[in-house]
Amino acid sequence: MKSPASPVRQAAAGLLSLLAAAAIIVGGLLTPPAVLGQEKKTVQDVYNESVKLFEAGQFQQALGGFQTVLKYQPNFVYARSYAAKCIEAIKQGQGAPRPTLEASLANLVLPSVSFEGTSLGMVMEYLTQKSEELSGGKAVANFIYKGTDEQKNGTTVTLSLRNAPFREVLRYVGQLTNTQFKYEEFAIVATPAGSAVQATPALAPASQPAQPAESKFDPPVQPVKDPFSKNP
Repeated sequence: MKSPASPVRQAAAGLLSLLAAAAIIVGGLLTPPAVLGQEKKTVQDVYNESVKLFEAGQFQQALGGFQTVLKYQPNFVYARSYAAKCIEAIKQGQGAPRPTLEASLANLVLPSVSFEGTSLGMVMEYLTQKSEELSGGKAVANFIYKGTDEQKNGTTVTLSLRNAPFREVLRYVGQLTNTQFKYEEFAIVATPAGSAVQATPALAPASQPAQPAESKFDPPVQPVKDPFSKNP
């Protein structure tokens, strides 16, 4: 008969078994290597870099890294969890670069624009309203006017366009009123050219009604006095 193993020997054997299992797990995490950009990296390296990308909000790049990890270690629970979080963040549009105000407004097309002796202030108010309407509130052209109230209300616009991009409409308005429009992060800054000179009544040609501008998009429509009117 074999003598029963002592408690010490049993404990030592159990410890060796645990160490062997841990070595297998760690070895699985560190091998085989994944090749990214001609540079050999271990699966653990790829996982660590993907975590950093995730924390930086670069979810698309992080997802690619976690998918590489799961290719070699399908049961890597943490990588699978991070990958799921990346997919959810991408679906919600998180981490994507936010388009500038100018880029957002560039996608808007105004079906009809009709101004006849309309003040610049009313024109800017109308463009703010239409941008919010056409974009569903996602791109609103808020204007900051750098001139005086007399300039804003005394400068008039006569313009008729159809199916014109928002930026083209603003360009025409700028030419007709001698106003420079600059896109900022959350607003459009309108600055009258030579505002110090235009403040003198004798040198304020911009306050006179401008000639109608020809549209290169569609034939002009009959202008109306009220830009907010829904009547054609």
